[in-house]
Amino acid sequence: MTEHKAGIVSNLKKDQPALFGVHCFAHRLELACRDVVKSHPSYQELDKFLLDLYLFYHNSNLNRANLKEACLAAGSKVLLPTHVGGTRWLPHTLHALNNLWQIYPALVLHTSQVKQKGQSKEKLTCKSFVVFAHFVWDVVVQLAKLSLSLQSRTCSVADRLQATISVLKLDTEQPSPKLQRVFGQNELCGVKLKENVRRLADKRDDMAGVTDKLVKHLDTRFDVDDSIVAATIIANLSSWPDTL
Repeated sequence: MTEHKAGIVSNLKKDQPALFGVHCFAHRLELACRDVVKSHPSYQELDKFLLDLYLFYHNSNLNRANLKEACLAAGSKVLLPTHVGGTRWLPHTLHALNNLWQIYPALVLHTSQVKQKGQSKEKLTCKSFVVFAHFVWDVVVQLAKLSLSLQSRTCSVADRLQATISVLKLDTEQPSPKLQRVFGQNELCGVKLKENVRRLADKRDDMAGVTDKLVKHLDTRFDVDDSIVAATIIANLSSWPDTL
């Protein structure tokens, strides 16, 4: 749409040279997130795990039926792993993580009974993996909120972006809300977690790395110092004086 040669903006500029094209802010956010996934091994590992888990149940009626039985046995909601990726990466990932932790005991129970999914059980009970996944869950929640606010007509991009970045940086200094469920704990929902001290330390470094890369890519995609982004603060009525 905003391509320099054949996009709508370039065609409109032929009639109105002064026209200025601005790439959709919500889409910029999605691209920044994908940049992080592509450049971070632990994030790629989690993304692949969620996709593999979805395909395992999506492609087999038997697996879905057995998971439903496991959900009933574990006393949890009957839910299925959902798809991640696509053009709406943030909502899909948030939905996938929400479902994952709601049926976590059932997933551990079922994957322990299926030979080819033994690796999935190992990940689900590996504390370093679970801790990192909860950290990503917190990050995605904040980014999803930002995405929704960017789609609001009254949104001040500069304010919302800086507020989100501040929260993300704070999450690296202290356990974020969802991360507190597993931080310093040896089990989750009655499932014992296997701890590898070295891997857990590495994941803590990974969490800081994700935040740093995310802030960097947000700066790049949004060009935070750009006068156009900064000018959006005028849309924030709370920043207006009481009297004009």
